[in-house]
Amino acid sequence: MSYLVYIKQAVANLFKPPVTSEYPLAPKTFCQGVRGRVVNDVSQCILCGMCERSCPSGALTVDRKTGEWRIDPFSCIQCGACVEACPKKCLSMDPHYAMPGLTKTEIILTVVKKEGVSEVKKTVAAQNTAMLAMDDRSHIVNNVMKCVFCGMCERNCPAGAITVDRANRTWRIDLEACVNCGTCIDNCPRKCLSLGCYLGNRTEITVHGVSKIRRRPAGQPVMEEAQPPAATEAAVADNHVKNDIEKCLFCGKCEKTCPVDAITIDRRNRTWTIDRNKCITCGACALDCPAKCLSLADTWGEGENKAAVTTYQGKVLTRRPRVRPAPPANPAEPPKTAPAPEPVKDVPQSENPYHVKNTIEKCLFCGRCEHSCPMQAITIDRKTRKWTIDREKCVACGVCAENCPAKCLAMKEEWEEGEDKALVLTLTGKAPVRPARPAAKPAEPPKAEAPKAVPAPEPAKDVPQSENPHHVKNAIEKCLFCGRCEHSCPMQAITIDRKTRKWTIDREKCVACGVCAENCPAKCLAMKEEWEEGEDKALVLTLTGKTPVRPARPAAKPAEAVKPAAEPPKAEPAKAVPATEPAKDVPQSENPHHVKNDIEKCLFCGRCEHSCPMQAITIDRKTRKWTIDREKCVACGVCAENCPAKCLAMKEEWEEGEDKALVLTLTGKAPVRPARPRPPVKKDEPHA
Repeated sequence: MSYLVYIKQAVANLFKPPVTSEYPLAPKTFCQGVRGRVVNDVSQCILCGMCERSCPSGALTVDRKTGEWRIDPFSCIQCGACVEACPKKCLSMDPHYAMPGLTKTEIILTVVKKEGVSEVKKTVAAQNTAMLAMDDRSHIVNNVMKCVFCGMCERNCPAGAITVDRANRTWRIDLEACVNCGTCIDNCPRKCLSLGCYLGNRTEITVHGVSKIRRRPAGQPVMEEAQPPAATEAAVADNHVKNDIEKCLFCGKCEKTCPVDAITIDRRNRTWTIDRNKCITCGACALDCPAKCLSLADTWGEGENKAAVTTYQGKVLTRRPRVRPAPPANPAEPPKTAPAPEPVKDVPQSENPYHVKNTIEKCLFCGRCEHSCPMQAITIDRKTRKWTIDREKCVACGVCAENCPAKCLAMKEEWEEGEDKALVLTLTGKAPVRPARPAAKPAEPPKAEAPKAVPAPEPAKDVPQSENPHHVKNAIEKCLFCGRCEHSCPMQAITIDRKTRKWTIDREKCVACGVCAENCPAKCLAMKEEWEEGEDKALVLTLTGKTPVRPARPAAKPAEAVKPAAEPPKAEPAKAVPATEPAKDVPQSENPHHVKNDIEKCLFCGRCEHSCPMQAITIDRKTRKWTIDREKCVACGVCAENCPAKCLAMKEEWEEGEDKALVLTLTGKAPVRPARPRPPVKKDEPHA
C-alpha cells in the first residue's frame, strides 16, 4: 500500500508547482516584520555619532577624525534605533541579507571628500571582539569637580544650548535645544563632559562650581626672611601648562586663543610668558598650537619653575649669512675666467624642509594671508599680482594656510623636485580677464526720422556685463547697511550709502574671496558659482533697499486761542494739564527687533560705542549712563558681538513693560570701592 501511495503522490506533483524556490536565481519574498540589515548612504552621512549613542548593543562606531563609520553585523540586533535617531535619514533597514562569509568581519565605510564630491570606499577589517557595555546616554552630564569653565563647550555647541558664566562659575544647558551631537564632549579639554541620563522631565540644568579658584592656600603669608627660595614660587595647583620651548615657533596662536589673556609672547626677544594666577588650565592653547610644544601636565617635573609668572627663553633663529659677491676681475684678465654660475651663489637658499607652498593659479590676491601672518613674512601687490614670501621671517606656523579662502596655500614637510628654495620668493599670478567694454558706435549723420531710429534699450548695450560666474549676491531685503562688508573688503569693491540705502559693488575690483560674506551679520551676502536666470550681470551693480519704517512723532497739540488781556488769569489752569501729558510726546519704537542691555552687568567699557557703525550708542562713564538712539540703530548686532561682558543681546520681540523710547538712557550702579585705611598713629608720636 505504501508503494501505491507514493506513486499517487508523485503523479499528483507532476501537475503542481514546486514547493521550494531556486534561490538566489529566484527572488525571495519576505514576511512582514523582517528587517534584515542596516544600510548607510554614506554620501549623506555627517558622522554626528547619533547612531552610535542610540545603539543598545554597541554595534556601531563613528570616528570623526578618520571619517570612518563601522558596523558589526554579528552584534547588530536589527532593532532600528539607529535609523530612527539619524538626523540626516541616511540609515535604512534593508530586508535583503548579505552574502555569507567564512570569517567574522565588520563593515567599514569611509567618507573621502574631494572637491565637494563624496566617494565611498568599502573595506573589510577584522572583528573587534572586545565590546563595551553601552549605558543610557540621553543627555549631557558635567562633572563640575573637573570643569574649569573655559567656555569651549559653549563656543563649539552648534545649537547654542550651553551657557558658561566664568564670573559666577555657572554651567547651564538647555535640554530642549540640545541635539546630543557630542561636539561639546569632543572639544572639552578637561574631559569633564559625558553622556548620561537625568531623572524627571527637566528642560534646563544648571551646575554651580566653586565660588573662587584658590591659587594660594589661605593662612599666614610667606616670610621672605625665613624662606627666601620659596618666595619666588607660587603655591599653584599641580595641573599646569608645560611648554617645550625648543619646539616653540613664537607664532602667537596660543596668545590669541587664551580666553583669560594669561600668555604673552615677545617675538623680538623670543620669550614666552605665562601668568599662572590667570591661567585656568583649559587646554585651549595646547589644542591650537601648530608645533605641539604645549601640553597639560598633572605633576611638576624635577627642577621645573613653579613661579606664578614664568618666562621661557627660546633660541635665537640662526639664518644663513648671505654670500657676498666676488670682487670684480682685473681688466687685463680675459673674461673667460668668470664662471657662469657665480651669480647664483649670491641668492641664499632655504634648507628648512617645512615651508609654505602657494598654488599661484588659485590665488585671489585678497591679502588675508598678509594680514594674518604673525611674522609679517608675506607681501602682496595686487596691481602687479605678485605674491612674495620672506622665508627668513617665516616660522611655518600655518596661520596663513588656515585663513586662505581659496585654499591655495599649503604646508609642506619636504621639498619637491625642481621647487624654488629662494629665501625671498616672488610668484606672479595671471591678470584677471575682464570683458572689454564695447566701443562706441560712430555718430551717424542726422536724418529726418532720427527719433524713430534710436530705440529705448540702446543705452543698456553700452553697460559692460560680467562673464565670471563666481560672484557675490546680496539679498537686499535682509541688508542692514551696517558697512561691515565695506570695511572688510580687501579690494574696496563695495560702497554703501546709508542715507539713500544703496549698496554698490564693482565687479571689476571684486576677486570673489568671500570675506564680505563671512563678516556679514545679517547673512544677506552669499557666494554663487553660477548666474541665475534674469540676474543682473552689470560690472557696477547698485541695489537699493527699503527705507526703515520709523514711527512718526505725534504732532503737538494746537495752541489755544489767545485770550484778551482784560480777562484776569484763572486760578485753576494747572489742574487742566494732566501729569501724563509730557509722556505722550515721547516717540515710541514699533520695531520689535532691538538691542536690550542688562545694565547690571554693563562695564561701561565703551566697546559697543566704538564698534557701532551707525553711532547710535553713547556712554558716559562718570555718571555711568548708557544711551541708545533707536532711530539710528539698524539692529545689526555688532555691539552685542563685541561686548566683553555679554550684557547686550538682540531681541525679536518686546517684553512686557519694556521701555520702547526711541532715545533710551539706562543708569548703572556706581562701583563700590573699599575705603583706604588710615595710617596707624603711634603712641610715642604726638598728635597733629
